[in-house]
Amino acid sequence: MTSETYNISALSDLRCFAVKLAQQLHGTTWVYLNGDLGCGKTTFAQQFIAAKGYTGRVTSPTYAIMQDYNTPTGVVIHCDLYRLSDAEELYEIGLIELAEASCAVVLIEWASKGRGILPPADWQLDFTLKGNTRNISVSQGIV
Repeated sequence: MTSETYNISALSDLRCFAVKLAQQLHGTTWVYLNGDLGCGKTTFAQQFIAAKGYTGRVTSPTYAIMQDYNTPTGVVIHCDLYRLSDAEELYEIGLIELAEASCAVVLIEWASKGRGILPPADWQLDFTLKGNTRNISVSQGIV
């Protein structure tokens, strides 16, 4: 497992970070976005999906739980499990089947709510907010 921390003080920094990560992730890849409310998880997901070449509007999946985006470089699925009341609901929405069938990069906020159903993370991003700076600790190869 490798780990690295990035200090993000502006949206342009987040965009650069998202582009760097988007260039590395292809095929079915599970990326868990951890952190408190308002620390930048959804904004990162929006920047990541744009970095994959999606030009449409990227919205928060808080109420829909899951949104998928067809990009020029493959499918990206963005999930927000904050409102999930039971991990079994992941079967009902078909997340795992869709991810595997479409070889998607899957970005999941509040992945702990899917514990026991979700596969282990390939990448984990831990977001913390300190003043106006967001720190993103990136771990690869979580098992």
